[in-house]
Amino acid sequence: APNTVDLGVYRAVTHAATQLGIPMCTHLAETIEERTFIATGTGPQRDMLERFGVWDDAILESIAMGKHPIEHLRPVLAMHPYLVAHVNDADDQGIQTLQSTNTSVAYCPRASAYFGAAEHFGSHRYRDMLDAGVNVCLGTDSIVNLDTPDRISVLDDMRLLAQQGDSDPQRLLAMGTINGAKALGLDPQRFMLATGHQPTGLIALDLDEMDEGDVWSNAMHQISPPCWLFLE
Repeated sequence: APNTVDLGVYRAVTHAATQLGIPMCTHLAETIEERTFIATGTGPQRDMLERFGVWDDAILESIAMGKHPIEHLRPVLAMHPYLVAHVNDADDQGIQTLQSTNTSVAYCPRASAYFGAAEHFGSHRYRDMLDAGVNVCLGTDSIVNLDTPDRISVLDDMRLLAQQGDSDPQRLLAMGTINGAKALGLDPQRFMLATGHQPTGLIALDLDEMDEGDVWSNAMHQISPPCWLFLE
């Protein structure tokens, strides 16, 4: 993340990734502490570094310039397509930067909810990002924040967004399938059901005890685990 890795290191590893054709991923714009540290060089992050005895004033050569974390990382994002995790903190300029640098976003709804991101930044702007042409997919971050400790599945992140009021099946399905494929450099057609396509896998959901409503709504408001019909 930008608050733990120097910009010079980002440039070096991104240059190497570009030369070798290696995909790149980083956390970005996740917490209010990250924003404070990048913009001012102060806050809990600096306090921690000082307590550990590893603070160096040379760190201020690349931070504390009033920049938002996305703008801070913009030169790096422009070097190579990145997949960035979270982006709970995004203004209009940041969204434009993500679009213009062909950066994909892995939004982690359950992690954002668990850590109270909306209390600091408001609702996640994934819909604004999609409308602006940013490729947004879904992630889970870690088992710490999951309400399904027996499994890690973007299905459950889709369900949370649906329960929060996102009623667009096409958007949620895209974020859970083809958008993730694009972000990972995989063939989106392997994650679609269409004539002539060969999907990588297919899951089924047990909806035997359906409440009133359509199939999609029931699938999104149940907690039943997905069952693999096949996985290539």
